[in-house]
This record gives sequence, structure tokens and C-alpha cells, in this order.
Amino acid sequence: MSKARTVLVAWICLVATSMIPRHGQAERQFTQLKATVQEELRGLNAVMGTNATITFKDDGGINVAKGREPAFGLGYLAEIVEHSEPERAQDVIRFVIAHELWHQIQFTRHGSVARGGPDAANRSSLTEDSRLGECQADLMAGYYLARLAPVDLVESAEMVSNIMGVVYAVGERPFSNRIHPSKVQRSLAALWGLRKGRLDSVTGEQLVQNIHDLRARMSHVLEGLEDGDEPTQTNVYQARLAARRLINYTPGQSNYDWSLQECKRITNYRSASASHVALRDQDVYWSRDPAPLVQFRLSYENTGASALKVSIGVQLVLVERDSQRDFASSHPVDVFNQVFYLNPQGRHEVRGTFLWLGDVQVFPRLVVPPNTELGALISAEPLSGTNPSHPFLILEDVDLSESARELRDVVQRLALSARERFESERVECTIIRDSMSCRSRVEIPGALETEIELEREGCANIQADLYRGYDLEVARTIFDQYAHHLSAGFPEVPQSLRTSRRSGLPRLKMEMETYGADLELVLFRSSSGHAEPVSVWLEITPRMF
Repeated sequence: MSKARTVLVAWICLVATSMIPRHGQAERQFTQLKATVQEELRGLNAVMGTNATITFKDDGGINVAKGREPAFGLGYLAEIVEHSEPERAQDVIRFVIAHELWHQIQFTRHGSVARGGPDAANRSSLTEDSRLGECQADLMAGYYLARLAPVDLVESAEMVSNIMGVVYAVGERPFSNRIHPSKVQRSLAALWGLRKGRLDSVTGEQLVQNIHDLRARMSHVLEGLEDGDEPTQTNVYQARLAARRLINYTPGQSNYDWSLQECKRITNYRSASASHVALRDQDVYWSRDPAPLVQFRLSYENTGASALKVSIGVQLVLVERDSQRDFASSHPVDVFNQVFYLNPQGRHEVRGTFLWLGDVQVFPRLVVPPNTELGALISAEPLSGTNPSHPFLILEDVDLSESARELRDVVQRLALSARERFESERVECTIIRDSMSCRSRVEIPGALETEIELEREGCANIQADLYRGYDLEVARTIFDQYAHHLSAGFPEVPQSLRTSRRSGLPRLKMEMETYGADLELVLFRSSSGHAEPVSVWLEITPRMF
């Protein structure tokens, strides 16, 4: 236990018995509290890369403003300590300081907590941006809390419940609901931040053990990871993949971009557009045999007049049987994430499967967007330049041939299913040793065959054979045609076209981050001999790194 924590715990006991006398002893207690806060500030500055300072005042809450040091009311901090459990008081103070320091980063980046935007003059828009900024501060406070004092994935839910309980009790003001997210949303933000902080703080081996603990205590099953296994490269990969899926994190994203992305879903940004995403039909099937599975099929429709980019997360949560409606303290154990596009009156179907378990204390429930009262993860933002004949496509202002448009339709559909290992597109599957081979529900136009391969280690890919033969010039023509169509159809996607020094043959790679997939178009010859077979194939894989 650090010296500051020891001092703080002793001070908590004095608070409990004296209720903060205003003279004599109170001055000494405030001095001790200042020392604790300054130590926390030094630690946070180190992990946040900032050089912030704070000032103190006897009364009032916390004041932050652009170009000013945060001012902390000592009476307010004392009230936080009074409402906290002794072992959590320093965590709450650390969370509050990190929240306010993140506001300073927001001020530096865009001048205010609210991001503003093209319709910043609209009052409702400013309110939504304020909620978004407060959500981001909660999320990043949770992140830095975990970076300074890593917690496991099981403990994180309990920690969030304790911390946010104090924040609600002490920090709520009459205006809070107008500029802050709801209690459920703030809890989700803090939990997502703690999980990301955990992911960035521990080794792969620790994360594997943490997944074991999470499964044992919270009934989260990770396929292919057996109790007692020594950590291997494969199950470390699986553990990191599971942790990333929970928080919808794509490696390479900055914390700022990731936190903004997730807070949009947490706060249901923009609410006017999200209100037009209607759940028209759903099938949910819970089973125990041969395994505890819940399968779902959700059909969404855009009832508005504008095309929408929609991001959702279907959550499997565990709730206490005694408090089934208290979703502020529920524990998300798995999340199915998907981004899709809806033109006016367009429909899109989402399919997925979770493993589940329950016991006498907790049981699983699905949180399905757009049920925002239960903390549903959904954001919907208006788009332009779409065509109603393609219900989930963004069509760029480019002149596409019919064949290029058809190829883009199918590639986008398959890429959007990559994050769930192409589950919605698999048909006629056959198990072959340690892998499974399936036919794709839709075929890449012009392909000899389009197959989905799934390996036991968790790897997955779609491969379409576009050419098999001996004529290199024909193969080059086919490669060039598909490369042209893909480049024209996805002009916003980063891509690189390289030529092998050894063979002189090209390879096109496209990093489709928005869709959660990578795509490669390859022209291949087994050797440089003229009599060797030539092949052209297109491969789509989930984007993991």
C-alpha cells in the first residue's frame, strides 16, 4: 500500500467519526487530502503524457474551463471519500481527476468539451455533443485508472459499480442529465475504458489467465481454450481477440478515435437518426443441447428519409436475479459488433451466436439495439450519395460499370460478416480434420468457387478462385480487371499494389477497416517455369492487426 493510500485510509476513518469539522483538525485533514491528490496527479500526468496542474479551494465542486487549471473543491473531495468504501476511495479520486484532465485534452484539441460540428448552432446537437464529450471523459478515466492499477476483467464490473455509485451520489446536479449520459451509459463507458486499459497493460499470458477467471466466475466461454492449458501463441491470440471484440477495438486505432467511436454507440449518437433504425423482426433461440448457445437474427429498417451509417453492438450481459432491471450494474460478457449502411426504407439482417451459462445468482440476457433504456450500443449518422436500389451500400460519386457495382455489392456484404467469422454467410459446411470448409451464401461474381475456411485456432477467410490454368496473359487480364473494379468501387479504402521481385507478379491489398476486414487480390505462379499452373484468387480475412 502506498504512503498516500495509507494516509487516505486513515483520513477516511477520521471523516467517518468527525464528519469533517471546519476548524483545527479539518485543516490537517485537508492537507493530507491535497497530498494524496497531488500524488495521483503525478501518476496520471506520467501515463497521459500531460503536464497538468490543479488548484484547490475550500468549498464548491470542480471547475474546468479552457485555458485554466482545474479547481477542486476540498469539501467536494471530502464528500467523495465519505461516500466511498475505504478500499475504493483512492480509485474514485483517481477516476475523478483523470476525467477532468481528459476535459483539458478536449479543450486543447477542439476548444470545448462539446465537439460541435456543422450543425453546432442547433441546441439539440450541442447537447448531444456535450454528452459525447462527457462519455469520452468517463471512458478515458476508466482507461487510465486501469493503466495505473490494472484490474482483471471480473473485478472491473464491481469497480465500475462502486466508482459510479459515488459519482452519482456526489456529482449529480440538476443540469447533469442535460449534458451527461445516463447512468447506464456512464457505467458502460467506464467499463469499456477499464477493459481497454487492462488490454494495454498486461502480458498475453496474464490475459489468458484472466479469460480463464472470467469464464469460471462469470460464465464466459472462450472456444478452444481449455482449463489448465499452458499459454501458447494460439490461445494468447484468442484471448486478445476476445478482449478486443468486447470493446470493439481495431489494433492501430488511437485512443482518442476509439473512445469517440465507442461513445457514439454508448450515447446513441445521433439520436434523431438512431430513432429511424427500427427493429422490424427478430428471432432469438436459447438452447442447452449440444451446447449452451443463444442464436439471434435481427432485421433492421431505415424508416427515415436520409441514408444512414449504423454501428451496433448486440450484448450478452449477466444480471443479478434479484435485480434484473438494474442494467447499470450488469456485466457484458460478449458483444457482437457490426457496421452497416441503410438507405431510406432499406433493410439489413444481423445474425450471430453467443455461448452462455448462468447460475443461481446470475442469468444471461441479450441487450438488442435500439432498446436504449437497457444500454443498447447503437449510433446512426446521416449520409449522402446513396442509391435506394442498394439497401446497405454507400455509393461514391464514381462512374461504375454494372459488373464493378455487382462485385462491390458482394465484397461489401462478405467483408461486413468478417468480424463474426462469416457466420451469416456460411452454408453446406464440412469438417475436415482441424478445420471446417463451407460454401459462401453469395458468390464472388465470375469466380470458379467461393469458399469459407475456418481453422480450429480461430483463423478464418473467404477465398474465391478467379482463374486456374496455364495462360499467364489471361491471368493478368483477369487480375487487372478485378483490381480496377475493386479500386473504383472502394475509393475510400487504403490500398497498395505491389509486384513481387522474385516472380514479377502483382498483389493488391486493401485495408477495409470500416468493414472489419482485409482483402487481397493475388496473381500466383508456383514457379517461374512457363509450364507451371497460374492462379488468380481474391481473399477476405477478418482485420485483426
